[in-house]
Amino acid sequence: MSLKLSDEPDVFDPKVCEKEFKNACLQNHISKSDLLFFKVVHKKHWAIVVANITQKEFNIFDSIRNSEDLFEMDRITKNVVANIKSVAMREPLFKHNLESYSLFTPLDYPQQKTYYNCGYYSILYVENWDGLVMLSFGEDYIPNLRKHIAVDLLRHPSNKLDPAHQLKLLL
Repeated sequence: MSLKLSDEPDVFDPKVCEKEFKNACLQNHISKSDLLFFKVVHKKHWAIVVANITQKEFNIFDSIRNSEDLFEMDRITKNVVANIKSVAMREPLFKHNLESYSLFTPLDYPQQKTYYNCGYYSILYVENWDGLVMLSFGEDYIPNLRKHIAVDLLRHPSNKLDPAHQLKLLL
């Protein structure tokens, strides 16, 4: 859905996201304290757009604010915001008027020092943003996050491969 939401608003068709948005509303039981997270991926770079219901605003988290593609990523995240509004207006289960929401990007949130950890930062933004405060984390946490994700994948019930054998192959 996030890829579709990245389209320019003048060519975006809200119908292409209605089913997924409705499913998100049903699964999350949207309430006043909810945060809706949307990943944005452009040229292998990740950012996060948050519909912050509590604060009546959209938050944008991009781990590389000084990248050469900054202008393009800003344009795309603004497209996502505009298109979320368009889809939300069409969904009767969604009871919030996003048209009045402001765009607010916190000034102080963790930024990566590398050019290859943006996906991990996006995961950490989702886990650590409560709608008001971003819990602190740093580049030094990324190796641990990689390990946790690998273990979760190995131990996942859908993984029918022998974890011990797979780990042996990796090492």
